[in-house]
Amino acid sequence: MLEIRNLNAHYGHSQVLYDISIDVKAGEFVSIIGANGAGKSTLMKVIMGLVPVSSGKLLFKGNEISRLEPWQRAGMKIAYVPEGRRVFGELTVAENLRIGGWVEPPQDLPRRVEKVVAIFPRLGERMNQAARTMSGGEQQMLAIGRALMLEPELLLVDEISMGLMPILVNRCFEVLKQLSEAGTTILLVEQNARKALGVSHRGYVLETGHIVLEGEATRLRDDDAVRRAYLGG
Repeated sequence: MLEIRNLNAHYGHSQVLYDISIDVKAGEFVSIIGANGAGKSTLMKVIMGLVPVSSGKLLFKGNEISRLEPWQRAGMKIAYVPEGRRVFGELTVAENLRIGGWVEPPQDLPRRVEKVVAIFPRLGERMNQAARTMSGGEQQMLAIGRALMLEPELLLVDEISMGLMPILVNRCFEVLKQLSEAGTTILLVEQNARKALGVSHRGYVLETGHIVLEGEATRLRDDDAVRRAYLGG
């Protein structure tokens, strides 16, 4: 579904990603782990079209997408849950969700909202509440729900655990696992390597803009270097 080949990306004159090559098959749950500053969030922004590709290939379902605008990628059913949630704070929960489904037929939005509320009942209780007044955990639910309004073929999730209490982290990862089991293709970048590798099929390790290791999630969890660097033992 997603094929990245020898991808390089810059912020201004500073190179951030170096010759990145990644594959995500349809129905897979793939995690990219790495320390803060490794380039994980930049990679997600490149895939979504928020940071330009300097060189290399970016293919979605066999089609080159590296020159497409973010809204065009959304129209191809690529959805993005950004780092730090980034909800529209002055808008209500209902308005945030409708924005998430803006490329879809308006008459289908109520059905999609019902599906999101079935996953996150708390959002159903907050429909007329301004997003900025909700807790961090509720905002994370809203950010995921907003992305799910697309009924995406590829779901990009950036640092889902950031700033959340452990019980809410567990809930968010449970939701991602359920989505994966239902057939959604997921690419997750995450500092919490233990959680990420615990729910994904395969993983990549990103260090200072380079892919240094890849493999089945279970193998990475058992790798001594990964355990020392990311799993605390």
